[in-house]
Order: sequence, then C-alpha cells, then structure tokens
Amino acid sequence: MTIATKISSFTTRLEHLSRPRIKRIRQRLVRPFNGDAPKLNLFVAGAQRSGTNMVMDLLERSAQTEVFHERDPRAFDNYELRSDDVIESLARRSPAPKVVFKALCESQDVGRLIQRFAPAQAIWVYRDYEATVRSHVRKWTGMPSTMRIIVEEGGTDGWRGRGMSAETREFIEGCYHDDLNNESACALFWYMRNVLFFEQALEQDSRCRLVSYNRLMTETKASARDIFDFAGLRFHPGYCRFVTPDRAATRETDALPIDSRIREACDNLLLRLEASLVPLRGD
Repeated sequence: MTIATKISSFTTRLEHLSRPRIKRIRQRLVRPFNGDAPKLNLFVAGAQRSGTNMVMDLLERSAQTEVFHERDPRAFDNYELRSDDVIESLARRSPAPKVVFKALCESQDVGRLIQRFAPAQAIWVYRDYEATVRSHVRKWTGMPSTMRIIVEEGGTDGWRGRGMSAETREFIEGCYHDDLNNESACALFWYMRNVLFFEQALEQDSRCRLVSYNRLMTETKASARDIFDFAGLRFHPGYCRFVTPDRAATRETDALPIDSRIREACDNLLLRLEASLVPLRGD
C-alpha cells in the first residue's frame, strides 16, 4: 500500500468517525427551529451480504438523518434490534428528522415495524444470489448446519428462520439433505430471507422501496437519488463517490455448485424481484 493510499484511507476513516458527531451537534442546534415537524423512521432490511451497509452509509451522508448501524449497542443486542420501547425512545430523542435503523435480523417483521413506528418507511435491498453467495461463503461455512437445525430440530436457529411461511419451510425441508454444501445452503438462505418481501406483500406497500444492489452499482446517481427521494431527503451527487462495489465477489466467474432445485427457485425469485423494481427517473 502506497503512502498516498494510506493517507486517503486514514482520512476516509477519520471522516467516517467524526461526521456523525458533527452532524448530531448541528441537528441539535437546528432542532428548536423545526417546531413540531413529525419524526420519520426508516428501516433498512433484506438478506445479509446484499449491500445494506452501503445503503446505510449512503443515508448517513445526509445532514437530515441519524443512522443506527447494527454494531450500535444503543439500538442492538448481538445484531438484533432491541425492544420496541428502546427503539421508540431512541427515535423520539433523536434530533434528526429522519431516524434510520438497520433491520436485517428483523426482515420478517418489516410490515409490523413500519406500522408500529408510523410514520415510517422501509428500504429492502437485494442482490443477485450468485454474488451474495460468493460474498457469504467467504465469511461463513456453517450454513448447512443452520438448515439442519431448521429442518431436523424444528427450530429457527435464532432469527434466521423466524417468520418463515409453512410453504417456505416445506420447500427447505424438501431441499435439505445430509450432503448439502455450503454454497447451496447459502443460496437457500438467500431465498428464504428474500421471499419474505413478497410474503409480507411489501411490493404492494407504498411505504416500502425495493432497491437493487446491482442497479445501485451501474446506475449509481439515479439509484441513489431514488433512495433519497423516497425517504424525503435532500440529495447531493457527491454522496455517490462513497458507493463502491464488492470487487472480490464480482471478479469470480466460475459457476457455483448450487443444487439445481435451489438454483431454479432462486432464479425465479430473482426475476420476481427484478420485475418489482420501480423505474428510475432520468437526470
């Protein structure tokens, strides 16, 4: 790594740490002039390794937001949102007009969350399953065990299988076998978490916006503007320079060893997600 690269990395990290603090001070100074403007809550959901962190970081660029990442102990316990009372208290005390919470482990509860914390919205981020699985298997090797627990022990393995429909459970039981490899299990996980979008009828809910990671990478400015417009936030094109692709997952091109039945289900669900995207407006 060159000296210039190290300096750039350090500068970016320093800004990432200091920006929320500076923004919060400004918001507290402005808050008395906002009168009784309604507090709006936004939940960012989807499946792991789908680009939700990037969307959270993008939203954090706005001077109008306070963003609670899943590593924030004020709002999360072991990556899961704390109780409704805690979340409500954090949102109420926030000086920001828009309070953003990560809700990955709560993707099955998005419909309930936007109702419980109204006025509220949700953004559901998805990524094509091949790239998601490539990113997933670099970090986790135990997904077959998760599927075994769901199938054989009648449990959910914590939040992972929570909220699934009887139809999804039946599908997982039909796909699971003792030799299920990690790639197939991760693809099955992608399916069971993203199908929750339709099982909650979120494609019909105007309070929820479906966001494509791939489209955010290829049509960055228009996709980012759509996110900000949906959330009622002012947009600046400069925010887009912080949107960077996961190059490690896109460099690999070899076909993944995913069981055919699981691959077919993922292909069909991906087509369904793509068909549910809202067209982007031009510049």
